[in-house]
Amino acid sequence: MDSLSPFSDNTSPDCGSTWNDSDFSSPSSSLSSSSANVSQIEPSYNVLDKFSLPSNYSPQVELSLKEKTMTVSTTRLFTSSIARSLYAVTKYPSSQEFDHVSQLVLSKYQFF
Repeated sequence: MDSLSPFSDNTSPDCGSTWNDSDFSSPSSSLSSSSANVSQIEPSYNVLDKFSLPSNYSPQVELSLKEKTMTVSTTRLFTSSIARSLYAVTKYPSSQEFDHVSQLVLSKYQFF
């Protein structure tokens, strides 16, 4: 046993058991073949059909939207409200869904 490495004999510090490279082998081929179909699963509904921009914002954001002058602070509040609405519909939005939401924002609030 090497004096610099207390675990050079492949023993675990907690239980004293040994391990080898076979303990960390790759998953079986049956598991990997079944997981290949996961990416082909379509959602049961279209997320964009359920999403709409919030109708109410904080008073600061409402005033900024009315005056068409957004500060950094009100822009953050505004985007946070939109993000909460989107995440209420889907936990993991796709890039197409983000693009669609940004198009909705730009079409409704053209001064952006």
